[in-house]
Amino acid sequence: MQSSLFALHAAFVQMRRRGGRILVVTPTASMSGAAGLVPYTMAVEGLRLLAKSAARQWGADGITVNCLAPAPEVALGDDTVAGESVSLAPPALGRPGDPATDLGPVAAWLVGPDSGFVTGVTVCADGGTWMAP
Repeated sequence: MQSSLFALHAAFVQMRRRGGRILVVTPTASMSGAAGLVPYTMAVEGLRLLAKSAARQWGADGITVNCLAPAPEVALGDDTVAGESVSLAPPALGRPGDPATDLGPVAAWLVGPDSGFVTGVTVCADGGTWMAP
């Protein structure tokens, strides 16, 4: 968390006079919880809250802060992490996201000019691992 806070603040210092876009990658595991991954999900959810707070505070400076949430790789069939049993649903699309063709375009949109009125949100690009009600 401390490293992320320092990185976000450093970005803010560079952008505060001209505006800009900040993108934080936060896997979807934090949004629904995951057995066996409590410390990991807690840290990732903390990053989501940090991004939302930064978005609210820095919006007046023309800075947007958003999260991109891919599926965590552990959801793709590995049922143990560091000896702990892990229980996550597989993606509805049945495959991991390809960084170039699935995640890259979403990230490019979030940091590009067409998303200038989007801030403080988490965009799930996880193949249907987490589905909001």
